[in-house]
Amino acid sequence: MEKKTIISGLLVLIWLIVIFILSGMDTNESNDKSKSIVNNVVEKVDIITNASDEQIKNHKNSEFIQDANVIFRKCSHATVYFALAILVFNFVIRLWKKNLFFYDIVSLIFCFLYACSDEYHQTFVVGRTGSFVDVLIDTSGALIGLLLINLVYVLVRKKVQKKVLA
Repeated sequence: MEKKTIISGLLVLIWLIVIFILSGMDTNESNDKSKSIVNNVVEKVDIITNASDEQIKNHKNSEFIQDANVIFRKCSHATVYFALAILVFNFVIRLWKKNLFFYDIVSLIFCFLYACSDEYHQTFVVGRTGSFVDVLIDTSGALIGLLLINLVYVLVRKKVQKKVLA
């Protein structure tokens, strides 16, 4: 096996472990980490925009932070699987000489199955639950990642073809 293929496979494995570790955090630890990030972002936005004392007070309102935290957590799900899909695609493309559709399907199915196993894993973590909605969010992030990598792949291919024809 080629060195680049081994490295690609290791990157996928490392990312799977990262996802597993993040999913293994109990509710309080996970929620505290994400709320801390949301609070920091809100504070920075308030500073940058010269928010008034009243606006800052409203932003620190726990309901606002709670709503922003939910959105942040769901976006995090999608982003983590966006990255996983790109890593898996990069690995799969090195294993087989097929077409883009094959690489996409294999990568998407892999991400979907890992998202399912990840949500199942969360059912064993204190205060966490598995959610098929999260599986769909994860898979959507993977799909967006694959659409992006396909766009890049096609554009690079066209550029190479133009150089060869020139």
